[in-house]
Amino acid sequence: AQVSSDHERYPADVKCLGFLYLYVGRYPRNNASRNILATLRARHQKKHRFIERLDAAGLT
Repeated sequence: AQVSSDHERYPADVKCLGFLYLYVGRYPRNNASRNILATLRARHQKKHRFIERLDAAGLT
């Protein structure tokens, strides 16, 4: 009789959890990573607002 082990299912489950964490936004669990992501996100938004202002002023 062949016994199915958890080992065979483990990598797929871990991969699935990894994607889930990424999707939920909690993959970087430590605050440093969260802060870096927040900073990058804020910088990105600021750049977009700047470009929108240039558009509104007819400078692009």
